[in-house]
Amino acid sequence: MRSPLLRLLQALPISKKKNKALSLYERAYASESVTNFRFLSSLFATRSKYILTDEDRIDDDALYTFLSEISQYAELANGFFNPDFVFRNIDELCQPSYPLEGYKALQCDKPVFVSCFKGNVAKVQGYVALRPHSQQLVIAFSGTSNISQAVNDVKAWKITYPQRQGKGKGKGKEKSLGVHSGFWSMYRGIKEKAIKALQLGFSQTSTPISTLVLTGHSMGSTLCYLLALDIMDELCHPRTVATSSNQYGITAGISLILAVFGSPRLGNKSLFRFWIKTLHDFRHRFGQESFREYSIKAYNDGAYVLPLRRMGYRHLTESPLYLYQGDLYQIPQTECEHGIFTVTQSNDPSQHHDSHTQGLTDAVKPNSATSHSDSQNAIDGHDHDRLIWPRGGHNYYFRDMENSIRRIDWLELKKRGEENWQERYNARLKEWEAQWDHPIVQSDSDVHGITDAEKIIDDKDKA
Repeated sequence: MRSPLLRLLQALPISKKKNKALSLYERAYASESVTNFRFLSSLFATRSKYILTDEDRIDDDALYTFLSEISQYAELANGFFNPDFVFRNIDELCQPSYPLEGYKALQCDKPVFVSCFKGNVAKVQGYVALRPHSQQLVIAFSGTSNISQAVNDVKAWKITYPQRQGKGKGKGKEKSLGVHSGFWSMYRGIKEKAIKALQLGFSQTSTPISTLVLTGHSMGSTLCYLLALDIMDELCHPRTVATSSNQYGITAGISLILAVFGSPRLGNKSLFRFWIKTLHDFRHRFGQESFREYSIKAYNDGAYVLPLRRMGYRHLTESPLYLYQGDLYQIPQTECEHGIFTVTQSNDPSQHHDSHTQGLTDAVKPNSATSHSDSQNAIDGHDHDRLIWPRGGHNYYFRDMENSIRRIDWLELKKRGEENWQERYNARLKEWEAQWDHPIVQSDSDVHGITDAEKIIDDKDKA
């Protein structure tokens, strides 16, 4: 078992190491300035007795690529970014050493920006963009990015979810559908603007749209779930006689994909049952592939344990995926509330990332529309080499999100505008690199393994 002191040490950022060339991981960890919720994970995440093995690993390159790509869109919704500016300058921002280095999907997709919007409560940001190659319309919601949103995050008392279908099942208080007060308030404050952005996205493009993708990181994940509930409810129970259209602009034949990362718990068990019933009704009416759900939680991400289960909360997903050292694992339905898993990985590298599907439920099997060939050979700038981020944490879903936010902040767009942003950025980059005695180096462990010290920590975590 880990001692409290070891737990604390693991949660703290690594200090900068002078007079030494740092690896990709060492530089990232030494640079951390925001919480990654590792300490919360060590305190409150429960460890499952189920051991994840190669049999649970999802060895499907199309699914992995799709989730890596969509996570880039989810991160771009963060309130520290200006999506309009990013889409207009995407090629330059994706250059080496620039803020979005490694965001290859954004560069390869040639996405079409539709609209950015902010909610009336806590100024939550969202945007809509089109992925022409994949015929996907993407709506993305920001994770927590200001104090007002953080205040709403901790408003963890439950209020009644105003569903239109039936009543929740259960005893006592569980008869009512309980939803997180803060998340619900922020959703209600942004819903109408999100609907208008979707209407604009569906109406202004000549590109056929086959799929609507809802994505978000952290708090943004909960807004995706609430929007998905409203969309499915309206399509299954239209308010008008006409069933071919609705207030969202979704037409017949368009499927839905929910792809979220590091989602907190959203409601009580009755809300979970309502989600499952709504999902079942939707698939029964429009087909099993009409809605696909991917809820990913990363190793050591403590955001997934909040609000605590002892407070009556639970996740809505039945089949979460676990991101661990560059691999995705299917978590059994009986274990979905646990936050930590022991993972036994094959020592044979050839057994990882093969192009076949195993251990996938019908609910998460990808189809041909989930990725395109342009980005198959460009995952995060490493051509299929997958960074493992051995310490895990809330901001390490496929890449170092904090690094991107830090560098986009160097542009000082809100303060100084867009003029001469390249010069400002290069000056700040030079100052940043001067803080380190040696340039960054990439070791074999950056892509294929972990250092001995990191392995010792990980082994103790498994004990």
